[in-house]
Amino acid sequence: MLLVFSAAYYLPQNAGDIARKFIKDPELLSFIDAECFIVSTVNALQTPMINASMVLCDRHFGGINYPVYGVGGIAKSLAKGLVEQGSEILYKANVTSKLLKREDLPNGEQNFQKLYVKAPSFLSIHMGVKAEVLPPDTDCHHFVLEDDWTSLEKPYGSIFLSIPTILDSSLAPEGRHILHIFTTSSIEDWEGLSQGNYEAKKELVADKIISRLENKLFPGLKSSIVFKEQWSQILLLDVADMM
Repeated sequence: MLLVFSAAYYLPQNAGDIARKFIKDPELLSFIDAECFIVSTVNALQTPMINASMVLCDRHFGGINYPVYGVGGIAKSLAKGLVEQGSEILYKANVTSKLLKREDLPNGEQNFQKLYVKAPSFLSIHMGVKAEVLPPDTDCHHFVLEDDWTSLEKPYGSIFLSIPTILDSSLAPEGRHILHIFTTSSIEDWEGLSQGNYEAKKELVADKIISRLENKLFPGLKSSIVFKEQWSQILLLDVADMM
């Protein structure tokens, strides 16, 4: 029982405050910021301890388990369970009312929303590449921060990369790999642009991101690309509006 109460005491707190109580090494604290950023896209001072603890355990203690059919399989299974229990799910339907307004939230939830900031959005790049560009021992996930810790939270400062075909080669044609690349990007970076300028900027940013991966991880990456598309927050909002 004492162990349960001890865990409950820490969960509502943020990971950064707890880390700074016991750790003074700035390099190690920066590393903890990066670990939290990977899951929450904010530093440890703005990451709830419950989020940080689950991710740190998965990444460094218990190991990561991937759902069959990818993350989409989770949503499909949840939807199936809801329907089996008598619920109805409407797709491509506009929201007409909210069940719970912000002012009706419990005090604890309202305080939580004031304490933690919204995470930034992303620029996403999906690519198909020739398999030979990846070394045989390539890992599924990569997090790239080339310069120093101060670039961690800057737009485009760090790069997330997932290669699902490392774990399941059937997701792509033989001799090909899928790369999902994304980096933090504020919606304000894309507002007010003409269609032509928007497309040009999207292509320019994506090209720079791919060049960084080519220089850091995979020489010859650009010449191996057989398919590429990039999405910004503006495009994602447009798609959501059409649904």
